[in-house]
Amino acid sequence: MGVPLKPFINPLVGRPLHFTPKQLAEKFEEYVKWCEANVMEFEERQKGLQGNGYVDKTTKNYKLRLISVHGFLVFIGKTKRWWSQLSEGKQGEKFSYLKESITEYCEDYQKELAASGHYNANIISRLLGLADKKELTGESINIIVNSQEEKEELEGMKDMQI
Repeated sequence: MGVPLKPFINPLVGRPLHFTPKQLAEKFEEYVKWCEANVMEFEERQKGLQGNGYVDKTTKNYKLRLISVHGFLVFIGKTKRWWSQLSEGKQGEKFSYLKESITEYCEDYQKELAASGHYNANIISRLLGLADKKELTGESINIIVNSQEEKEELEGMKDMQI
């Protein structure tokens, strides 16, 4: 057996973080293997007219489990706050590199699942922050008012700060 590892002390709360970078990497590998071995199972019901008769049947379907940083944190019993604090302290650089590697692996895996049709591409793009964002801009708009009172009220609003 090797030399026992000294726990990394969290500088913000003074408690051990429970993992060395190597142990955390091993836990992530364990999580990936668990996700691959435990696909999600769901039932899909088909009901209605089909061909010459009425169909009412249930079929089992399977989907690959999504590998994500959040899922990994749930798997090891940690929080997003704990994850964000890993890059601080003496071993912060080692954890920072590991966090980046884990995050990139998860994002690439999610993109591949979306590209292969296992998951809806729109959902994955939102998870990864890749959703289309359109900003509407315009010079002016025309507003039709029915009375002088409404006109004065609208003119009073143009000085308001939002």
